[in-house]
Formats: sequence, C-alpha cells, structure tokens
Amino acid sequence: MIAYRKFTIITEGISMETAQPTIRVLFDSPRVYIIPNYQRTYVWNRYDQWEPLWFDVVNIAEQLMSFSEGSQIEALKPHFLGAAVIKEVTRSGEEPRKFVVVDGQQRLTTIQLLLTAMGASFGAYDGLRSQMDTVRSLTVNYVAGRLHDSEPDKVKPLAGDFLPFQQILSAVNNGSEMPPQSGNIGRCYDFFSSRVSEWLSNKEKAGWQIESLAKSLLIAVSDKLQVVAIWLVAGENESAIFEALNARGEPLSEWEKVKNSILAKAGELPQQIDQGKLYAEHLEYFDAPEWQRMIGRGRGSRRISDLFLDYRLESQIKQPVEERRVYRGFRVELDKPANLNRLESWCAELKADGRHFQYWETENLAGEDMESIFHRRRRSLGVGALWPLLLGLSRIEMESGDRNRCFRALDSFIFRRTILGRQARGMPGITLSLLNALPESPSGETPYSDAIIDHLTAFNNRSTDWP
Repeated sequence: MIAYRKFTIITEGISMETAQPTIRVLFDSPRVYIIPNYQRTYVWNRYDQWEPLWFDVVNIAEQLMSFSEGSQIEALKPHFLGAAVIKEVTRSGEEPRKFVVVDGQQRLTTIQLLLTAMGASFGAYDGLRSQMDTVRSLTVNYVAGRLHDSEPDKVKPLAGDFLPFQQILSAVNNGSEMPPQSGNIGRCYDFFSSRVSEWLSNKEKAGWQIESLAKSLLIAVSDKLQVVAIWLVAGENESAIFEALNARGEPLSEWEKVKNSILAKAGELPQQIDQGKLYAEHLEYFDAPEWQRMIGRGRGSRRISDLFLDYRLESQIKQPVEERRVYRGFRVELDKPANLNRLESWCAELKADGRHFQYWETENLAGEDMESIFHRRRRSLGVGALWPLLLGLSRIEMESGDRNRCFRALDSFIFRRTILGRQARGMPGITLSLLNALPESPSGETPYSDAIIDHLTAFNNRSTDWP
C-alpha cells in the first residue's frame, strides 16, 4: 500500500496529497493521463534526458540479473524520475479514470515511449508473450477484457504531439507497420527501440537467457522507477499551480507561460470557450519549430517566440518591457475586461501579428516596393528594435502612399546612421517615442508619415539624430 501525506504550499495555500508510486502503480489500472493544451510540446532529447535514463535503467536491470533471491530484488533501492503533479477529473462511474497532468508530462510521455519500444523489441523473440502482455497492460487500457474504444492510450498528449504518439503505440500494440516518424516523439521512440534491441542482442550473445533479460528489464522500468506524485485535491486550480511551479527559475519560455494563461482564462470565462479549439485555431501556430529558434549568443540568447511577445507587448502598451517581465505584462493585458470579453478575437490578432512578424523576418524579400526594400536593408543591418513600431504600423489602415513614405523615412534614418557609425543602443527608445507620436485621430493625406518625419527631424543629438 502506498503511504500518503498531505502538505501545503504556503505561497499559494494549495492542499495536495503526495506519494511515491512505481511506474507499474502509476499505469497498471485503466486510466488516462491527459496532457492539456497549455502544456509545452515534447522537448526532451537524447543527451540531456533519454541517454541518462537508459543508463539508469540498464544499471538497475544488470544488478537484478545478478540477484538469486527475491529479497535482494525487494531491497534494491528505486530510481526517482522526479515529480509529477496530477489532478483527477473523472466523472462519476466513468472508466477509465482520467487525470490532468499539471506538471511532469515529459516524464510520463518518455516512459510510455520506452515501454512501447520494449514491447516492440520483445516481439522479435519467441517465448516473451508474458512480458509483451505486461508492457501492453502498462501502455493501453483494457476495460472488461477488451481494448477501450475511445481512450486506448494511458497518456494522451496535447494536439501537437498526439498524432505521432498515437501512431507509434497503435503500430506496436497491433503489430502493424510503423509509419514514418519525425519530430521529438519519433526520435525518442527510435532511440529507445535501438537501445533495447541492442542490449538484448548483446546480452544474449554473452550467454544470458532472453527470458531472464526481458524480465530484469521489465522489473527495472515498472518496479524500480518511481516518481514523486503530487495529487491535487478536487477543486484546486491546476493552471494556477502550473504557473506557481514554473514561474520562477525554470526553463519554461515566456510563450509557454502566456499560452497557459490564455487557455486557463478561456476555461474560466462564463462563455466557456473551447480550449482545444482556441489552441488549434490560434495558439498552436506559435508552437511550430520556427518559433523555437534561438537568436543571440550565450546567456543573452532568446527564443524568437519570446522576442516577438516582447515586441508585441511594447507595441500595445507603448512602454519598455523588461525581458523577464514579458509574461507578467501580457497577463496584465489579458486580465483587462475589454480583452477577456473578446478573447477569441484577441488571440486571432495575436496570431495575425505573429504571421506579419514571421513573414518580414524570414521570407526571401525580392519585391521592389518600399516595404520590401526597407526590410531587406533592416535585416542586413541586424536592426530588430524597430519592431514595436512596425507592428503598430501593421495594424493601421492607411493609404499606400502614406505607408511607403513611412518606410522610406525609416529606411533613410537607419541607413544614414549606420553609414556614419552612429550607435544603435538608443534605438529601443527611439522606436517607442515614434510609436507614441503616431496620431490617434489622423488628418491630411499623409498623417502617419508626417508624424514620423516630424518626430525624427526633431531629434538633435548624435544618439538619436537623423543625419
């Protein structure tokens, strides 16, 4: 029996129950661990997580192979994988039981892929039917003796990872052909599949019985790997706890925290916005690989998604934002009643700004219109600090002549300053100053370009002047 103990996180006043279940206890009975949309995509990799985990598993298995008595197996200390924060959301009489994974989804997904790889490798040998059945009981749900129709898998990742994960589990458990895989989910399965097959083959050649090898490996994973499971008491706000766990000193990106807040708010609103639909239509776009690219060097490097959020927030509030306060600033904007009341259109505008940013930052700009010429030169000079102003201009409907004149002035400003070796450190301040100078109630034929030109012309020192 697992012993539970209760404790309270003082800063949040959240009541939880904790335990240290093995992988077998965590997955043996019919259940589904749902990884909600606000969680990050699967990001674990070979060198930081898969390889160290495999070395730990092999070390345990090889110790088990040398034991002759059951008491020695019982005495072998377990290996802890880390924590998982889980909240049950099962409705009365529902089976399998359902849980939301608030934190620890990377661990649970990885263990499922490791177990599935083990099952596939066992299938290559005669006499391992029992071990294959055990693996299947830990990876898929059987209810009343048959595979559950709607919830066959123990772990249900968010939309971006679900399809390849489901394809891998389905192919292995049904004995069907494995479809081509890409992405981190596929790479994780391929890594463990090759390691398990290689280990079994090498040990068998060294004289070990295949049944003993499979049994030791299965015990190592199912009975000697443990997690610290934190079970939330019913009624606790899982999204707030996710934020509390990940808001300080963690590798979560600003975008991942912003996404969590948006989807949490969607679930709390009286109009009950569909979180899955909101994510799929507007937010999943920012989980694509091109948004995960790092720019900058060393400790100053940032994800491009975080940099975009920084620029976008500054374009809205027209004030500077500290790098570490982007998420907090977005949360303040999101909590405004005017934005909450139109959350879906607010998210659509966020995506539209993201598309605009990606196009002018990454596309091959061969056009001879002034906007294309400006962005080609701006990118060649590495000038990104103008983006709050550029996003502000992109949301304004103006005559083409006025727009071209805006870009011609900005092009002249940055190019002339570069030629004369003027420093760029003042560019963020110049950008926000220009953004605040744009008229709220435009008049005349060229109101926006007039405002930009007049403002640039008024600068009169070397740090800000228009040569």
